[in-house]
Amino acid sequence: MATDSSTPNPLYWLTKTAVLSIDPGKQTGIALGIYGDYGYELLKVWQIADGLQGFIGWWKETGHKVIVYREWAYMKPVVVVCEKFVLRSNQFVADTEPLLIEGALTALHDGDIVWQLRSDKSLVDDKILKDHGLWHTGKQVGWKDARDTNDAIIHALAYLKKNKHIPTLQKYWGEE
Repeated sequence: MATDSSTPNPLYWLTKTAVLSIDPGKQTGIALGIYGDYGYELLKVWQIADGLQGFIGWWKETGHKVIVYREWAYMKPVVVVCEKFVLRSNQFVADTEPLLIEGALTALHDGDIVWQLRSDKSLVDDKILKDHGLWHTGKQVGWKDARDTNDAIIHALAYLKKNKHIPTLQKYWGEE
């Protein structure tokens, strides 16, 4: 059976693990990538509006398909990485929408979730995304900016960096 270049050989997926990374909020950024022998590869991004309701709608329409059915039959299970909301003392009223999304994710996802702090994003500079073609603009995601989408990608890379995934370290930072 012939396949075109957009349909990788199914054996390719045997060595890959998917990571679904989430930056929750009134605008929720979501990124789906894979990693394995060649380092992190971004497959798809979403910028979800309308806070909790938008996230639940996305999950029912798309998220559960990514997690349960996996768009690629041979892909290993999906690692879910999500930013954990931490209330900090400051001079303004904090937006607690991420807490609602965290609760929904916990209820909807029948598996482990890797919670990361907001500060983990400091492990990955925006320049890494820009230098490697991962940076998104608002026009690409249908919003005024793509900060939440880019932060979701950063969460995936921070997760792999913290776990010392050598191919990703080499690909993006030239490190071992």
